[in-house]
Amino acid sequence: MDKHPDAVIISCGIFKKELSSLVRSGALSIPIRFLDSSLHMHPEELEKALMTAIGETLPEIRRIVLVYGDCHPYIDDRCDPERVVRLPGINCCEIVLGRDEYRRLRKEGVFFVFDEWALRWKEVFIRDIGLDEKNASLFMQSMHKSILFLDTGVGEIPVVQLREMSTFFGLPFSIRNVSLDTLKDSILKALA
Repeated sequence: MDKHPDAVIISCGIFKKELSSLVRSGALSIPIRFLDSSLHMHPEELEKALMTAIGETLPEIRRIVLVYGDCHPYIDDRCDPERVVRLPGINCCEIVLGRDEYRRLRKEGVFFVFDEWALRWKEVFIRDIGLDEKNASLFMQSMHKSILFLDTGVGEIPVVQLREMSTFFGLPFSIRNVSLDTLKDSILKALA
């Protein structure tokens, strides 16, 4: 794997285990800076953190790869196509699954969960969004038919938390093994 000494990744913390695994395996050889995934719940704070991270990285770095979806309304407006490029995908799930598979599963009513959000689901849904068991079921079941945990193979499957989520939302859950190839290939393309 060629090194990219003039490039850096700024990524949502949701991908910390996955990107760290790709670096350890030698599939990627690039510095990575992670921002807290809970910033997703506060778009203004996310925008500020991203702009700070980009500003601290430029001008000495030639290319910044943002491993983010459309997580705040102006994310693409803040990118300089010559130096700052965001991976394709509206969210972390599409970035990992690819556009077609993500859309197919969304049409089936799937609610996607990664490792970090499965572990922090109470913080996100109860504390930040303010759901309780009654309104959570109504809210989630109006849009979704099931919960799908995307197992990227780099951590333990949080079965206890998935069962709790399933009960809280009144939705069945399943687990799907997902390759990191789409993520890796998107990053390498952005670096090219």
